[in-house]
Amino acid sequence: AGNLGGFPPPLSFQAKGKGGYAEVAFLGSYASNEIETVRIDLDSDEWKTYSKELTAPEGTYSMRLRFFASNHLIDIDNVSLVREAN
Repeated sequence: AGNLGGFPPPLSFQAKGKGGYAEVAFLGSYASNEIETVRIDLDSDEWKTYSKELTAPEGTYSMRLRFFASNHLIDIDNVSLVREAN
């Protein structure tokens, strides 16, 4: 596996539903090794586009994107995570 450290993958997605959140976890060579986690709070009951510029920390080999809803329903659509050329 190649090292992903340092590249900026822009994340974007559409969501509706207050109270939920998205997490992007940057993982080391083992899935249980979370180097850094970025949280994006979902704050709209209407469809909203969320985007975040991300920089993978040094030592990142993979990423995990998770969505959470805490006693609320959330809808997610059009998820995009693109690696741009260095």
